[in-house]
Amino acid sequence: PTYVAKDPKATLAYEATADPIFVLPEVVVSRAYLRTLRGGDQSGTTALFRVDVRDDALEVTLPANAEWLGARVDGEPVLEMEKTGPDRVRLHLGNRDRNKPIILGFDYSAAGGMKNSLQPPRIEGAVVQALFWEVIVPNGQTVLGVPPGWNDEKRWGWDRVHWKRTPWRSEQEL
Repeated sequence: PTYVAKDPKATLAYEATADPIFVLPEVVVSRAYLRTLRGGDQSGTTALFRVDVRDDALEVTLPANAEWLGARVDGEPVLEMEKTGPDRVRLHLGNRDRNKPIILGFDYSAAGGMKNSLQPPRIEGAVVQALFWEVIVPNGQTVLGVPPGWNDEKRWGWDRVHWKRTPWRSEQEL
């Protein structure tokens, strides 16, 4: 807009105020997909995370007593991993464009009951926007209930002789 003073000797007074400064998270996980296969007293999990990170490394904490099986960044094996705690590793991300998100994938196994294996891994300092978790149990077993803070994204459907729950989305859609 243009302002014109009626009096040529008039001065324009203004006041500027700063908006509050927002601290953005260092790490943002816009989408995550976990797939856990249960068998007996063991489980194996594959995790895929779409991560915006500016640093050269990430710290990942697995559920208690889980064992690392391997990690990948954009499909390439992570060659530098250092254990920084009993269930925590620091993954060095190598040379990459820091202005683009990465796809972090890793695999781990966990012993113990269902409760222990259904704790999600954590990327330290990350804000997670969406996480989908597929849990596959052996025939004759079922998962009852939904952990606190989670939504069950299944729907009920008729399967010729009985009602059963089916995934809301296919594995490809996730």
